[in-house]
Amino acid sequence: MMEKSGTDSINVSAGTYAAHVNIPVGLVGRLSTPHLLEDLLDRGECDYLCLGRASIADPFYPKKLSSMHSESSRF
Repeated sequence: MMEKSGTDSINVSAGTYAAHVNIPVGLVGRLSTPHLLEDLLDRGECDYLCLGRASIADPFYPKKLSSMHSESSRF
């Protein structure tokens, strides 16, 4: 319904929506380890990750994730 009304993307707390819509799905909620983040993306449970708490606690967290992985990483 949201997709048909023109919604550009959605942000959810569970990864069960990505397979049912054709718009980008962002995942939020207790995304606490780099391994978990990569696993969620690899399984196709979302198109992007929302790192609220982690980014508030450490504004450089996304940059740190990026430096932990190769250039081919999605971070």
